[in-house]
Amino acid sequence: IAVQAEPRRSAFARLQADLAEAKGKLAERELVDKAKRILMQSKGVTEPEAYAELRRKAMSSSRRIVDIAEAVVTAHELMGGE
Repeated sequence: IAVQAEPRRSAFARLQADLAEAKGKLAERELVDKAKRILMQSKGVTEPEAYAELRRKAMSSSRRIVDIAEAVVTAHELMGGE
């Protein structure tokens, strides 16, 4: 029985890892969406334009888009945004 339990434990661990990764990606996506909304409201740009700005800044600073989005959201909150 212990021999059979090991593959199940391994499969369960893989599922847990996959779930954690999916949750992380969803959180990153939500952060990028929030940053896009902030840029759209504050600069009067469209969603594709807001995304392009995030992307350009990420590329020019050799950072991930989610890192730039986090900075936008944090700055917005510091400036009294919601």
